[in-house]
Amino acid sequence: MNVEVCLQVAKAKNYNYAGLEYGRECWAASLTTTPLITTTSGTGACTIKCMGNTTQSCGGRNMLNLYYSPTSTATVLRARHAPRQYGDYGVDD
Repeated sequence: MNVEVCLQVAKAKNYNYAGLEYGRECWAASLTTTPLITTTSGTGACTIKCMGNTTQSCGGRNMLNLYYSPTSTATVLRARHAPRQYGDYGVDD
């Protein structure tokens, strides 16, 4: 997994947000909750190198490098109940 592959997967599924975690996991979603950035973690929490490209950072332990792609066409779904977990899609290498 690397940044470009994760963004391609998110775009193919029409998601605007892509996040990388643990050096190998790609998560994508069309909606987010606030806050997107926690001030307590800082940039030092996302130091695991991507398995597919060791020059890139792919998140950390329970921390995501988050990317936003405004060119994707997000589909808005209306649910009767609030979701119980965040994220809609996961990919592992």
